[in-house]
Amino acid sequence: MVFPDDYQLAGELDGMFSGRLHWDLGLLKELNDDKNDGLQKFFSNLNNEYDKVRHHTLAFYEVGNGDYFAFDLADNRPDACVVYLSHDDEEGHGYKFADNFIDFLEKWSRVAFAGGKDWKWLPFTSNSKSELLPESPSAKLFRNLLKLPI
Repeated sequence: MVFPDDYQLAGELDGMFSGRLHWDLGLLKELNDDKNDGLQKFFSNLNNEYDKVRHHTLAFYEVGNGDYFAFDLADNRPDACVVYLSHDDEEGHGYKFADNFIDFLEKWSRVAFAGGKDWKWLPFTSNSKSELLPESPSAKLFRNLLKLPI
């Protein structure tokens, strides 16, 4: 989804211009090799909370700038939660999207797969642990503007 050049949303949604959903199971190894290369080079300090979030994760979606959506495997749950991994200290780093992959798809679909960069989905959260909030005022406004009757 890409908005026309002359279309602009208002308020906290004003930066939205596109959204995209894509992944390929055949790329999981490559995605994680890339993520892990960055881990070893830049995020190796397990005593640093920022670095620590990136460890014990399985990336499944590359945002396109070095950031990832990933499964958090740290607590060995059979149904891993989905988190955001930033490569450059962005606000959304470490945010929890959902309790598991199905929950993530349900919530992200209800915000029209708003896009991978954190500034595109942050309006649909309230804090790093809130998860995506598809019934928040911002999400309802976004769906209304897109004429998505959910």
